[in-house]
Amino acid sequence: MADTVFLLSSLITENFDKKFKKKFLSKYRLFTEYERSGKRYNIFVQENIQNGKIEKDDLARAIYDDLLYGNQRLIQMYKICSFDKKMQNYDELFSCLQSYYPYVDTLDFNKILFQAADDEIKDLVGIRATVGVNPLRIQKINMIFSDRCTLSEQNGKHDEYSYITVDIDFVQKLLFIKVKPKTGVEQEDKKPDRLIQRYFEKVTRMFSMNYHEYINLHKSTLCNMNIGLYTQIYDKMVKIRPDKLDEYIMQMANEIIKKLQISNYEIKVAENNVFNIQDILQKMVEHVLISDIIYESKAMGTLEGVDGYVTYIKFNDGTNISARLKGKQAVEPIFSSEAFMALRSSIESAQQISELKICWLNKFSGLRVSYNAMDSQFLEVLIYRHHKKEEFEYAIARYKECEHQTIGQNPDLLSLEA
Repeated sequence: MADTVFLLSSLITENFDKKFKKKFLSKYRLFTEYERSGKRYNIFVQENIQNGKIEKDDLARAIYDDLLYGNQRLIQMYKICSFDKKMQNYDELFSCLQSYYPYVDTLDFNKILFQAADDEIKDLVGIRATVGVNPLRIQKINMIFSDRCTLSEQNGKHDEYSYITVDIDFVQKLLFIKVKPKTGVEQEDKKPDRLIQRYFEKVTRMFSMNYHEYINLHKSTLCNMNIGLYTQIYDKMVKIRPDKLDEYIMQMANEIIKKLQISNYEIKVAENNVFNIQDILQKMVEHVLISDIIYESKAMGTLEGVDGYVTYIKFNDGTNISARLKGKQAVEPIFSSEAFMALRSSIESAQQISELKICWLNKFSGLRVSYNAMDSQFLEVLIYRHHKKEEFEYAIARYKECEHQTIGQNPDLLSLEA
């Protein structure tokens, strides 16, 4: 398509937030001019492409890169059990994709800017393949699909494309499907979760993929992530405890016991922990010290020796307790809450957590991630902010580290999942 007839559709640009738009135009020192112009983003950019101030190929690359991460924040991760090995061969993969999409002419393919004006371009609008030492052997491939939807918002209705990113790692045997969370989508079959399911099924057929059923591995891993993060804070609390604090607590407990004049105190303690005043005081002091540690970390966004803290837990012990614990406004740590302190042993005894929300500290301060293990076939990951590749990889790596440790602790789990 010639530059003279190039039209940048609002169907494309509506899908990108102000952060992306500002970053792209700031590169050309045009963002202030855009804000003053009062023009729609697609019109302003199109005019500046035509007058030579913006490179069209640069816009295409920027959009593609943002769709790999950015606001594609709702992610499903599958562990591939088997796939058609021919798909790792460059020519075989190219032939397969062409059989579905005849207009694909290379495995480095980006037609996102032209979809709205070219009827030949269907839902597959982008492809990138990564090769290893052997240039004909594919290690990774990502594909970007799109579907037009109607959004109903306060200011009325408008159409835009929803983009679905599919990442396949043949070496690690992982499949990621990502979409941008959206509200107000009118068509039921075009809501984010339905799009993920549709393209999971499409890619599965294309590559003849089969997947591991995780059963309880994800839930056990989330439980261990919670225990690990709490242990980090607990260990830090132990290091700052004042000397001879235990002796002081014991003296206080003995004084209180004398004042209360409870008969048969030792027998009652043995039968019911509510009478164990020393244990109660010990937990209260630990609670205060942990709360103080977390209070300081929130202000700084870093905490040496502590990777992050949990803001939400959903668990069921399978018998008596089903609970959701969450911090205020869903961002406050629950490790310092009385509810968590009361249920901590029950959560750890359950050995399974269905959903865990974590605020990571230090390297990516304030990176909030939800890990949901409700479905036995995949792990759902939700990143709460516009994110970069490094942040996505960090969120997945932290989970994979804990999953590896969980399997190491209980090798039978892996055999059950296969």
